[in-house]
Amino acid sequence: MEKMGRVGCGGFIEATPMLQHRTAPLRMYKFLPVQMHDQVKIVLVLREPISRDLSWYNHKVDGFYSGDSHVVMAKEAPPPYPDYVREETAKYLSCVELAGGDRYVGANTCFSEGGEPSSVLVEGMYATHLGRITLHWPRRQVLVLQMEALLGDTLGQLGALYTFIGTTRAVPLEIPKENAHDSPRKIKSIPCAVKRHLSGIFGPHNKVLFTMLNHQKGDRPEAEPPFP
Repeated sequence: MEKMGRVGCGGFIEATPMLQHRTAPLRMYKFLPVQMHDQVKIVLVLREPISRDLSWYNHKVDGFYSGDSHVVMAKEAPPPYPDYVREETAKYLSCVELAGGDRYVGANTCFSEGGEPSSVLVEGMYATHLGRITLHWPRRQVLVLQMEALLGDTLGQLGALYTFIGTTRAVPLEIPKENAHDSPRKIKSIPCAVKRHLSGIFGPHNKVLFTMLNHQKGDRPEAEPPFP
């Protein structure tokens, strides 16, 4: 940051997929100087949670077989997707049981001592993550976008993002498609029963997210488009 000031840099962008980590918002709040807090702008791009989970699973599978330790630190091959979902569901429901049956409280407390989710499924329960962020950062400094809308209306969604961060650069008409882990093992569809099961897991959390976003309308950034 000192270097930024010396070279006349007015800001910087850090893109890190740490939304799911329990202490990420607090650590950022404590790390950044207080005089910079009102300049911070956080952008959340939320993908439909089942698609996000399948993408992460494919990421793990490809990372294991490619030997890329930067992708995944798995010591053994991930199980078939239905088995993986069953295992992660069991971990999540264990957290719910400890929370007295409350799914939202269960998701809020389903973390290891190190701060990582105890079940990967918690990563797609966005309401709990947004709630943690707004404990430390004003909602007006947090822009929430939907990944599918970003791909379907790139000009409008990126235009909102550019307005939010204060850049005057021209908005591109499309986002380049890059998938560095498009291996032959990639799963592109899942059994209907697994999809129904995951819809039942994520559905209540999606409703909480939609309610939360609706209640925060007066506090959210002016540039934020409606969340589909």
